[in-house]
Amino acid sequence: MFNKNHQAFTMVELIFVIVIIGILAAVAVPKLAATRDDAYGAICTENSQRILIEITASYARNGYTKFSDLGIGSISSMSTNVTVGNGISDPPDRKVKEGITVLCDGTPLLYLKGFTVAGDYNITVTDLAPTEPPAVFIAAENIRAIHSITSPGGFFIYSLTD
Repeated sequence: MFNKNHQAFTMVELIFVIVIIGILAAVAVPKLAATRDDAYGAICTENSQRILIEITASYARNGYTKFSDLGIGSISSMSTNVTVGNGISDPPDRKVKEGITVLCDGTPLLYLKGFTVAGDYNITVTDLAPTEPPAVFIAAENIRAIHSITSPGGFFIYSLTD
């Protein structure tokens, strides 16, 4: 009834293989999660840069009309009235001079506000110093590096007329 020539894995061998697979999974999953956060942070960084480029291009294209003339919906192709995800949390008719908030993963990331001084058009980029979730924190760190903002909560002023 029982064939003694039949070879099979012992219970110890099977448990050993399961333990090794478990260890490999425990090492790999955090690495994959960190990679996902880095990628999402890069997307948020790119979105914030895109909105600044769109604002600059719009004002150049429109002959530097006053900041009160154009709503953010007519300037940018980013989603407005966003409460979750990426985009601008303000309605499309919100003016740049009133200030707009850029979201990353539903978390406020940047506050952009336009103003004029002696005929010069400027944008203030204010870091809202997010700390969570990790992707938003990574995006904030990237933006601080790009705009030479030295500390969380700091700001940088761009002149649009130079």
